[in-house]
Amino acid sequence: MDLIYRSVISYINVAAYTIFTNTINASYERHTAIKERIEQKVEGGLSAPRELSRAQARQAEAYAKLITVRQNLSKAISEYRIYFPVNPLPEKLPPEILELQFRTTDTSRNLMMQNNPSVLRAISALEASVFNAKKVKGESLPRLDLEIRGSQYNLSEQSDEYDVYSGLNLSYDLYTGGSIRMRKWPMDCDRVVIAAGRSGRVPSFFDSAIGGVGGSPVSPLGAGFSKVKESEPVLIDIVHVHRGYVSDCTRMFYSGHLGEEWRNRLDDMIEIGTKVRGSLARGEACSSAWKEGRGVAEEMGHGGNLMGISPEQASFLGHSVGLELDETPVVADGFDRPLELGGTMAIEPKVIYEEGAIGIEDTWSRTSEGMECLTSGDRLPSLIQW
Repeated sequence: MDLIYRSVISYINVAAYTIFTNTINASYERHTAIKERIEQKVEGGLSAPRELSRAQARQAEAYAKLITVRQNLSKAISEYRIYFPVNPLPEKLPPEILELQFRTTDTSRNLMMQNNPSVLRAISALEASVFNAKKVKGESLPRLDLEIRGSQYNLSEQSDEYDVYSGLNLSYDLYTGGSIRMRKWPMDCDRVVIAAGRSGRVPSFFDSAIGGVGGSPVSPLGAGFSKVKESEPVLIDIVHVHRGYVSDCTRMFYSGHLGEEWRNRLDDMIEIGTKVRGSLARGEACSSAWKEGRGVAEEMGHGGNLMGISPEQASFLGHSVGLELDETPVVADGFDRPLELGGTMAIEPKVIYEEGAIGIEDTWSRTSEGMECLTSGDRLPSLIQW
């Protein structure tokens, strides 16, 4: 009986490792193709060399996994040949027999030689192999996560008014489902930050102009506690990850009528963004772009409200993005080097007041012809009414 058990296990191992090898080999081929495309962009000056280095690292990691699983497959085949010297190698796990689904557990156990331990171990090994095969395949396919959250809070004990938080979170990534990588530890980030009215002026642990209060003290980031009311600005900041690469975009929304003062503030932020992009496109240092944007904001009267309310202000107007959200260089003091050709940067001038926040953000790439928008740009209005 032990011989039967070992022969069944050898069959399962060969089939499972064959599936693993095919799946991981396909992943390695995708990484190789991505690396080759980036290599061409680097040679043409459209991507930074560091992007090629990261792609090569991912390719090497995929190749290492492929070598390991091939070794395991070779070992499994050697054991299989002991019991099946001339049979073809199995490429699929044993199929499920539909009629067995209608048998009771007791009947199946009695049929399998009165609960023979070796047979039961073989069945457990088969179920584990099926599960692992599905898991490996699933990790190589796109995944979409949808999360809807809602809570009700009383922001002040002196008030009977309750405010409502609601949040919608969509996650997509080709390989893993998409966590947003942050270089600065222990920072983490939600994919979507929604700040309506007063929640837009609440400072947070997150190093940005907008943080929000979040759904709970455990996760104090995202939509605040205020209800969305007419005539107040609603800021939506979306971070997206596609095949491991990050983009960042912000747009403004409102219901009813938005006052002229808020519209003027948004126009000011658009103008500051244009100034910053112009400085970067000319190859000037990122610190120079910061000083120019900061100077224009002070002339407009936003000095104490740019990227936060003093003293809780974020001291930057743009951050590089790539495999991580907070890459360098940054449009800030101390970054005395330009954005390289092929470099990608999210430029996000925002102004914060007691009544809320307003601003604009898109992700840009520096080319030999200037700054190229990688997100919505002019295709999506900076201010949208619903």
